[in-house]
Amino acid sequence: RQARAAGGRWAVANGEGAGRDASVAQSDGEGEARQECAMDALAWQALVSPGAVVELWRDRTIRFARVLESPEGGRSFTARWMEDCAVADGDTDESTGRAFVKASMDEVVSVWPTYLSEASAAEFVAARGEAELLIANARPRTLELEALHASLCGFAKNNPRGCVSAVGAADALFASEQIRHPSELVGTICAALLLSLDSVRFKRAPAGYGWRALPKSVATARAYEAFEKRCAHAIGREKEQRSREINDNSSISTVWSRDDMEILRLIELCAASGKSFPRAAVPVFSKLGFESNANGARSFLQSVGFWSASDAHYGPSIQRDSDGGAPKELLAFPPAVLAEAAHQREKIEARRRILASKDGRSEAGLWSYMGKVAVCVDDVGANFRDDAVSCYELPSGDGHASRQIVVVVHVADVSAVVCEGSALDDAARNRAQSIYLPTGPLHMLPPVLMEAVSFSETAPSDAVSIAMTICTDSGELVRYKIARSLVPPVVCYTFDAAKEAISAMGSNNGHPKAVMRHRDSRGDAALALLVEAASAMSRADGGRRKRDRSDFVSVRLKGDRVTVQQYAFSTIHEAMDEVLNSAGSCLRRYARHHKVYLPERRGSEFFAMRCGTAPLRKYMDLVVQRQIKAILQYERPAKREDMVALNKWLESRLVETKKLVQAHREDALLASLSSHVSTQSRLADLGRAALSSGAVAPASVPLDSSAGPSAVSAPVESPSILRARVMSVRNGQVRVRLSDTGLSAVSPLPSDPLLAAALEPNASVRVAVRRVDLSSKIVHVQLLSL
Repeated sequence: RQARAAGGRWAVANGEGAGRDASVAQSDGEGEARQECAMDALAWQALVSPGAVVELWRDRTIRFARVLESPEGGRSFTARWMEDCAVADGDTDESTGRAFVKASMDEVVSVWPTYLSEASAAEFVAARGEAELLIANARPRTLELEALHASLCGFAKNNPRGCVSAVGAADALFASEQIRHPSELVGTICAALLLSLDSVRFKRAPAGYGWRALPKSVATARAYEAFEKRCAHAIGREKEQRSREINDNSSISTVWSRDDMEILRLIELCAASGKSFPRAAVPVFSKLGFESNANGARSFLQSVGFWSASDAHYGPSIQRDSDGGAPKELLAFPPAVLAEAAHQREKIEARRRILASKDGRSEAGLWSYMGKVAVCVDDVGANFRDDAVSCYELPSGDGHASRQIVVVVHVADVSAVVCEGSALDDAARNRAQSIYLPTGPLHMLPPVLMEAVSFSETAPSDAVSIAMTICTDSGELVRYKIARSLVPPVVCYTFDAAKEAISAMGSNNGHPKAVMRHRDSRGDAALALLVEAASAMSRADGGRRKRDRSDFVSVRLKGDRVTVQQYAFSTIHEAMDEVLNSAGSCLRRYARHHKVYLPERRGSEFFAMRCGTAPLRKYMDLVVQRQIKAILQYERPAKREDMVALNKWLESRLVETKKLVQAHREDALLASLSSHVSTQSRLADLGRAALSSGAVAPASVPLDSSAGPSAVSAPVESPSILRARVMSVRNGQVRVRLSDTGLSAVSPLPSDPLLAAALEPNASVRVAVRRVDLSSKIVHVQLLSL
C-alpha cells in the first residue's frame, strides 16, 4: 500500500522455476527497484484466504469470486460471485442476496493481490462494465496480446516463466500504453477477459499459475483450425443466401477475428498476385474443397463473402476484361463494402449536380477556386486523380516588391465519403494502402468509389486545398493557407503532354499555342507558373529533394510477358514532386501549430516528404486529412495515443507490403530474364550450327538494342549484354546491380588487371548474362568492360 501511494505499480506474476511464483515491482521518481519474493510451487494456495479475490474457470468462462472460507482440506472452498447474479449450481445467501458457490482449487486461475481485492462488489461491477466497454470500443490493433505472447512462447511447457497472470498481463498492457485508464482494477479485469478470450495463443496453466503461452507453431495451427470452422459456417450461410435469393448483404456478414483477417490477407494477396500461397492454409483449403492456388483462392474468397461474386448491384464497372467479365479490382471487396461504395457514389454525383447548379457560387465555410484553372498531371491510363494544382501570379504592387506566385494543391475530399468506423474504413485500414503487384493493383478502396471521388473533368469537386505563396526571387514560402474548397472541372494532362505544353510555351515566348495536339491548352500557363515556382523552391533548398529522389521502375506481368518501364523524371515530374512535398510540409506545420497529432513517426523509413496528398491510395494520408478537417471544422481530432497506435499498425502493414511487392517484382523479373537468356542461347546455338555448316558468313548479332548506336555488338556466343553498376568487390566476386531491372547479380573478378583495378562502387559496367538460377534467385554474369 505504501508503494502504491508513492506512485508505483505492484505486479504479481509467476516467476522462475519451482522456487519462484510471484514478483512485486515498484517504482519511484528516481528509478525503478524490483523486489522478488521466493515462494514454493504451492505457496499460491496460502493466498486463497477469506477476502481474497480469485479468478475461476467455470463453464469455459472466466469468473471472479471473493473467498468466504479457507479451503477445506486444501481442495475446495466457499466463495461468492463478485457480480450480483446467481448461477445454476449455486446457492443464494438470503442475507445478502448474492450467490455463493463451492469452488475447487483446480478451478483457480490466479489470485489477485491484496490492493485489488480490497475493492467492493459495487466497485468491481462498475469496473467490469468499464473494462467491457474498453474492449468493445478498442481501435483495431490495440489491446493485443501478440507482443506478450512473443515474449513468453519461447519457454518450455513446464517452465513457469512461460506463464502470465491477469495482473502481469495488465502491467504489460499499461507499459505499452495499450491500456490508458487511470484504474488498475479496470486494467486487470480487461487483461483477464482478454486472456480468457484468446484461445489461439494462450491456454490455462496449472491451477494458480494463470495462463500459459503456447508455442508459435501451436498458436498458428490453432488459428487455422478456428479459421476453418468460421469459413465453413460462412460458406454455409452464403449457400443459404443464394438458395433463398436473399439480396441483403448484412444477413450474410461474418465477423472475422484479427487472426482470421491476417490469414484472409495472405489468401487475398495470393489471389491478386497468383503466387505465394500460404502453406498453412493448404489443409484448410483441402478440407473445404478448394484448390491451393490463385484460382482456388479467388473462389474461396467469393464463397466466404470476403470478395464479391458479382458486381450487378454495386454500380457501374470501371473497366471490363476482354471476355466481358467483371474486373478483378472491383470485386476484391466484401459485398457490404461494395454496396456502401455504390451508395457513396450516388451521394457524390448528387452533390456535384448541386454544385454545378450554383454556377460557381461558393458555399459557407468553403473557399472557391471556381474562377481558376485546376490541372491534373498523371501517368497514361491513370483512372483515379486525388490531387490537382492551380497556379496564378499575384498582381504587382499588392504590398510586395518581388514577384510572387500562388501554387494551390487540391486534395480530393475522400474523408467525406469514407467515414471513420464504416465498412469502407475497415477495408481501407486493413489494407493500409493500395498494393501495386506485377499482375495488377489491389486497391485500398473499391474502384467504383475511387473513380467517383476523383477530380472530374466535367463537374466541380470538393477538396482540401493548400495555397502556398512563393517568392520567385528567393524561392521562400511567404505564407500558406489551408481550407476546404470547391474545385472547378480539371484539365487533365499526361506527363508527356505537360512536357510538350511547357516546351510550346518556351518556343512561343511564353504564349501558349491556341490549339495543342490532343490536349486542351487552358492549363498551359498554369503549368508554366508551376514549373517556375517549383524551380525557385528547389533552388531555395539546394536541390535536396531532387538528390534524395530515386527513379522508379515499373514491372507489369500479363500472361508470360513482363514489361519493365523505367521512369526518367522530367521537369514536370520534378515540379509536381516539389509542390506536393511542400504541401505535405505545410500540413505538418498546420497540425503542429494547432497541437494536433498525425499518424506518422519522424525517423521511420516510411516517413515520407509527401503527407496527406494521396488519400485514395494511403490510409495514413486519409487519416491526416481527417485530422486537418477536424481543425478546419472546429471538431475534436483524434488523440495522440490513438495516432501512435495507428502508426505502429500501419508501419507493420507497410513492412509486409514492401517485402511482398519486392518479392513478386523480383520473381517476375528473374523469370523474364531467365526466359530471355534461354531464348538467346537457343538463337546462339542456331547461329553456331549455321556457321559450322557454312550456310552463313561469320557475323555479330546485336543483342543490346537499348544501349544505343555506340553499343558494341555481341558475338553469337554471348546470351545478352546489359548495363550495370558495381555494388561491391569482395572475396573474388563482383556484385553489380542491373540498371534496367534493378536486380543484383554476381560475377567473378575479371582476369584483366586494368579492368579489375577500375572496379569501384557505383562504376558503370557492361555485363553478359550467363545464367539465371531461379531456385537461389542469383543472376550469374560476366564483366565485359567499363
